[in-house]
Amino acid sequence: MEVRLTKHHPPKRSRQYRKAHERGSILRESPTAFEHIQDSNILKVGEAFGPFKDKEEWDLAAWMLKNIGHTAGDEFLKLPIIQNKLQSSFKNYGHVLQAVDQLPTGASWTYRSVTVTGDEPGADGETLSEELEMWFRDPMKCIRELLGNPLFRDKMIFAPEKLSEDVDGKEDVQNEMNMGDWWWQTQLKLPIGATVVPVILLSRSDCCYADNPKEGVK
Repeated sequence: MEVRLTKHHPPKRSRQYRKAHERGSILRESPTAFEHIQDSNILKVGEAFGPFKDKEEWDLAAWMLKNIGHTAGDEFLKLPIIQNKLQSSFKNYGHVLQAVDQLPTGASWTYRSVTVTGDEPGADGETLSEELEMWFRDPMKCIRELLGNPLFRDKMIFAPEKLSEDVDGKEDVQNEMNMGDWWWQTQLKLPIGATVVPVILLSRSDCCYADNPKEGVK
């Protein structure tokens, strides 16, 4: 059996975008909502961690919320070694949840009652309808919060990109949103400095499409 080894060429990145259509020009700088909250807490002596006594108590609350439930949390905080050595301000798990509820929140939830009318008649001959609860948040406020979150600062991409499978740049790879043709072509139509901010409104990991469009969604 003959084995041949071929040299693998890793994908080669091209320039992000041509100079004439530079994206994402800085118009002005201003503090984000998170920075406003941080500055406000720093000005309050002893409240750098909001309702928590210090960073250690903050870490304790984060660990409890992630790893144990209400009953186990109460038992944990009532242990003599925790009460005597830890000297936490939390007397029970409910106090932990109350502290968390005092933290700043993002876009608030709004409730609306919606009446949905079906296409089948009921026993009385009238079309069936149902009253449903709809909870939603303002999309613009959510987008503003996401863009201003410092945790995502190094994870965001604001420019279209071309990624090639071959060194000649003839075989494009499109495995990210900013590598698609639409973003690249849309950026060309925008004025210098404009930035495209695509938003995925819905994503379902459990949904796949059949090879034959006539078969519908499986």
